[in-house]
Amino acid sequence: MNSIRSLSIVFVAVCLLLGPAPLHAGAKRALPQGVIREGSLCNQKLLFDASVAAAGKLAQMGHTYDPKRHSFQPYVVSLPQGAPGERRWTERWIYSIDGKEIPITIDFREAGAGAADYTIRR
Repeated sequence: MNSIRSLSIVFVAVCLLLGPAPLHAGAKRALPQGVIREGSLCNQKLLFDASVAAAGKLAQMGHTYDPKRHSFQPYVVSLPQGAPGERRWTERWIYSIDGKEIPITIDFREAGAGAADYTIRR
């Protein structure tokens, strides 16, 4: 179990160092259905934490994400709503793995100043 956790941490660190790669570098694409813009509203810490959980979700679904061979692109589904410290928003991260696009939808919720929780759904 520790080796899986270590592998996940190394995987996410590599992903963050390389940065999110567009699904088709250089190509202008229409936004996927249900999203309002490309990119993420997460800070680096939240992006890191949610990436670890997303990698785990992909593994549960039977996919192995390799940042050297695959790509992922974050999209915003809904802008933050609510009072500061309690805002909620949703993002869809689309992973391109072995010719398949696998969407991971993540609901984020601020948990006070400078903190946030998230829930991953499919």
